Amino acid sequence: KDSALLSSSNDSGLETRTIEEVEISTRFLLNSFKEKIGELKQAGPELKRLLRYGVDTLSASVTGKKFFGRDEVEFVAVDGTYSADQQLDLLVFYVGAFAYSGKIRFLDHEIEVSDAQPTSGDLSVSAAIPLSEEDAAEVFGQKPESGVEVDPERLPSAIMHLAEYYLALKATMAESPARVILLDRTLAGDVAHLVWSTRDLIHDHLCILEGMDTPHGKVTNFDLELTRMLLPNDDLKIPTPRSQLLKYAVIWHLFKGGELDLPQLIGRTGANQNRLSRLQKDFGELEQEYHIFEKVLGAFKLKEGVSEYYDRVLSAALTTTDHIFNPKGEHPLRIKKKENESWITADDLDFLVLIFIYALTR
Repeated sequence: KDSALLSSSNDSGLETRTIEEVEISTRFLLNSFKEKIGELKQAGPELKRLLRYGVDTLSASVTGKKFFGRDEVEFVAVDGTYSADQQLDLLVFYVGAFAYSGKIRFLDHEIEVSDAQPTSGDLSVSAAIPLSEEDAAEVFGQKPESGVEVDPERLPSAIMHLAEYYLALKATMAESPARVILLDRTLAGDVAHLVWSTRDLIHDHLCILEGMDTPHGKVTNFDLELTRMLLPNDDLKIPTPRSQLLKYAVIWHLFKGGELDLPQLIGRTGANQNRLSRLQKDFGELEQEYHIFEKVLGAFKLKEGVSEYYDRVLSAALTTTDHIFNPKGEHPLRIKKKENESWITADDLDFLVLIFIYALTR
């Protein structure tokens, strides 16, 4: 008992010292940053024209009240971390993401931001994922002509990104949702490459979500393709009716119901009528591959249920991500589909990240 108490005391003392050392190091970095800002303020007029100092707090406070419709809002800041360890032929990845919350108050002449505090357990996730080298090649290996190429950083990085966006989305779905979410990355910066890097995953029918049952029906390959490409907004007039986006812009208008022929659909989107032959070709290919249209003479109408594609995909994405961070005694990256088990690959993780970015945008 004495030995156990001594060990516990030593552990507690070590933890306290570690926290103190981190606080001291953090203060050092902050002071160093402030000194650099101070040096910039002494710069010449050429550099000063590129910098902006301070904020009109009165204007900012008025804008904040108008934008949010209240004097006080809650913010949530999300950050993640990961590390990896290797023992013999076993790789172990540790991933965590944590949320901190606080209040922003729009006062008459200033904006007051409270200190961020750890949130409840619902807004923190972690995972410890063991993989043999053989399994790792299947989970996050790229397959160029020369064979399997393993990037050991790719998997933990992808899971960390997923954890961060997953927590951000959960913060918006809470009973009292956060009105401001702070991330150390930009949504637009991640979307651009994810849209195209996940293309082959969908087109080759390799996505873990395909075929999953949801309360809204079974996830189809066309559901996944629509989710990858379609983020509609009438006010912003997206998707724009041109090039490879033309067919998605037209499908978005078909979601609103009715039977329309090709000239009518071209007109509804605002596209040029000279794109009619391109649209006819695109729709022919879509029908041949996915069979999404009702048989209507001279017109097009989507089959019932096609418009619920997003509900199916988001539901399957949440179920899969819940399993990764709460596997309930099973492997985090092994998931049951019907009677079989399949690996959740790094490409799947990238697609899950894309889905949650779109969900946050919506």
